Amino acid sequence: MFKAILFDFDGTLARTMDDHFHSWQRAFSEITNFSITPQDYYPLEGMSVPKVAEILCEKYGIQKSLIDILVEKKEKDYLKNLVGKNVDFYPGVIEVLTVLSQKKILMAIVTGGLSDRIQKSVSSHTLKSFGSIVTADSVLRGKPFPDPYLLAAKELSIDPVLCIGVENAPLGVQSVKSAGMYCIGVASTVEKEKLTQADEVIGEFKDIFTTKAFEGIA
Repeated sequence: MFKAILFDFDGTLARTMDDHFHSWQRAFSEITNFSITPQDYYPLEGMSVPKVAEILCEKYGIQKSLIDILVEKKEKDYLKNLVGKNVDFYPGVIEVLTVLSQKKILMAIVTGGLSDRIQKSVSSHTLKSFGSIVTADSVLRGKPFPDPYLLAAKELSIDPVLCIGVENAPLGVQSVKSAGMYCIGVASTVEKEKLTQADEVIGEFKDIFTTKAFEGIA
């Protein structure tokens, strides 16, 4: 019986990946006069924001001294374009969170995003549902390393083997599995074939109700 469920945020709970890509694209274009492509960005999904900037700079020979500037520009651009709008959660997210809260199941967010952005872009009412919120600021090693998920389990005071991790990206799935947790992959931004390391793969978040793992939640 599983006792906790840990969710990635961008691309898993929230339909935000396109917004993040366009903010990265604008940041690189303004700071470096270089335009990144979807093929540059999407394979890095799940990595921390600074790590994404570092890899893209290294790939295209951009000075690493610009990493912090690019990160700041990208995050500001994302939040600016979010002003006045609610984060667009995938169908089924609120229903799942409600059911889990009613069952008193422990929940966490485990994201490669920065803490400031999560706090500013998600309502405090929604964030109260989670006993732990692990962001890129919380760990030295982000996904695909196990550290973010292990930290969330520690903060929830739960054994990792009693946890389900829900992820939409291959690097996130690696992080969940390397932490010794059961993994549900959601093919919201990549094909199911790219999530084969997960224990179960679903096409949409709302399908989580049909998984074997969800049936095994205490």
